[in-house]
Amino acid sequence: MAGKVNVDDWRGAARGFLEASADTLDKKAEDVAERSKGKGKSICICGMEGRVFRDCLSKYNLEMKLTYVLLPYYFTPIETLARQIGKELGDPARNDSRIFRIAKHQIEFVGEYVLTSRDYDEAYHKWVGDTAPCARSRRTPFNPPTSRTQD
Repeated sequence: MAGKVNVDDWRGAARGFLEASADTLDKKAEDVAERSKGKGKSICICGMEGRVFRDCLSKYNLEMKLTYVLLPYYFTPIETLARQIGKELGDPARNDSRIFRIAKHQIEFVGEYVLTSRDYDEAYHKWVGDTAPCARSRRTPFNPPTSRTQD
């Protein structure tokens, strides 16, 4: 996991991811709009891209309400990187030092959590527990409540 972080490579990869995601969300929005015609109320469940998906659906004049059900959610470094690059697309001011720090955190996340866990969910929950102090007290499958014994 050692090596040099090339900010432009990370920025380019994140932009590619954002562009592919936007194309996919646009196609899904068109599909949802077509399927929901004349059906009355519908429900659509998606990941943390719900806000962006809602914006895609707004092109079809659908009345909608956005509800986040898994809160609080802690963005992983790669999700933070994508959000940072998304901000840069609207504002040409580059923040290379922030991109560098986020990329280093992503490398650490993969090396210390993803590669040492059974699956991504376990890695994520361990990472949240280690990096978000307020989450340590929350019960998760990887942070079960401790049992109490009476004397």
